[in-house]
Amino acid sequence: MTTADLGPRRQALLQSWKEHIVTEESGPGFDFTPTNRTAEAQRKTEAFVRNPSEDSLEEIWSRDVIADSVFGGPTALLKKWDGEVDELALEFERIQEATEYDPIWERHFLTNQGVWELYGRLHPETAPILNSECSRGLAFMGFSRPSAYTGAQTEWNEFRSVYDTHVGHATAGTDHEVPLNHEMSEFLWFVATTDEDELRRTLLAGVDEYRPLVGWRNETPLSNDIQFSGLMPILDGYVTAKKQGGFERDGPDDLWNKGHWEDWKDEYLQHMETHVKPKYDLTDLSAADVEPLLDDLTESTTLSTPVPSYMLGGQQGGILWSEFKNASLEDPGEAAATLSYLFDTDEDVNIRLDRFATFYRNLDTSGGPLLSLATVFLTFAYPQDYVFYKYSRMNHFFDEFADYNVRTGFNTDQYWKLNTACKTQILDDLARDLDNATLLDVYTLLYVWDRNYNE
Repeated sequence: MTTADLGPRRQALLQSWKEHIVTEESGPGFDFTPTNRTAEAQRKTEAFVRNPSEDSLEEIWSRDVIADSVFGGPTALLKKWDGEVDELALEFERIQEATEYDPIWERHFLTNQGVWELYGRLHPETAPILNSECSRGLAFMGFSRPSAYTGAQTEWNEFRSVYDTHVGHATAGTDHEVPLNHEMSEFLWFVATTDEDELRRTLLAGVDEYRPLVGWRNETPLSNDIQFSGLMPILDGYVTAKKQGGFERDGPDDLWNKGHWEDWKDEYLQHMETHVKPKYDLTDLSAADVEPLLDDLTESTTLSTPVPSYMLGGQQGGILWSEFKNASLEDPGEAAATLSYLFDTDEDVNIRLDRFATFYRNLDTSGGPLLSLATVFLTFAYPQDYVFYKYSRMNHFFDEFADYNVRTGFNTDQYWKLNTACKTQILDDLARDLDNATLLDVYTLLYVWDRNYNE
């Protein structure tokens, strides 16, 4: 797995974990104290081997030490050994003294992963420390859930490579240093057993900057799985209409666009380039910038209403724009930080949109219009890179020409796919025949087709 496959949310999770455990020796779901599971497994195994008894077996074979011992418990394990506690202690001693894992041990225990974990805790410098919860954590991080010890070693080594890149050995040199394999195992246990709210409270306590942890478990490697077909008549019609002035206010009305004009978009784009961008550093806005920036964005050009309101749609668009302005002015400091982050193209668009939704989620609207609001800014600030999102237009168009069902709501991963498809397929085709084609052209194409040709 590469960093790109890992995704920005999981990267932020690892970064936050690293910073947290440098100073914290324990917390919900993890333990680096002298009585952690690995240290206790070694101490209690030694006690059982030295003085075999049912009581000393119960000490080591408990969920507090070996998590998967819960399946059957010490009574069932001892029964499998016909009650021969001394013989079982000798098996523990063989595992304790071994220099490599022996799959034959699995025949003598109730669960394979119980043996994996025992061996790992007794040899933390060299062996994976995996139980069923840690295997679940591996799956949450995008790795395969192992079914055999050889597979466990492979997945562990791949995870270790990723962990080393983003975390390293975070506890090394601290007062609570533990072996790296124990540190990694605690991370996997933590992410598998801690609900998202608790995880965020734990890792983000005292962190001032935005960290995109929301939805990290559902983050999958993104790919462009949308392919258009049958677009050539639409593209040819748009290009011809554009070249012959069909999209100008007083242009001919017998072309493909049937009199639909778009001069106001070009005028607003020019307003952004000549008036807004030179006036503000959009990626480093201050609280004092917010009110004048909103005033400058509330520009009508040749329309009767401000362009953002018009893009968002009718009366509801005007209400949403007004609520957005009010929310921004109520907390200009956070609004400045959120908008600066949204405009920062060095960050993944998915997590920039996530942060936008986090701050503006209390606006009286649903997820789709909120995504439209965010992409109004993106498409006019970076018209070569981002398309304006409108569910009704995209749903019909993508269903017809890509057999792709656009889902409703504030779905940032889906927007990434839609935007990539529009940019790499439609915009690239338009750019071959039109000078200065942008993703505003692409949205206009979707809009006109939906208005005039969608049956």
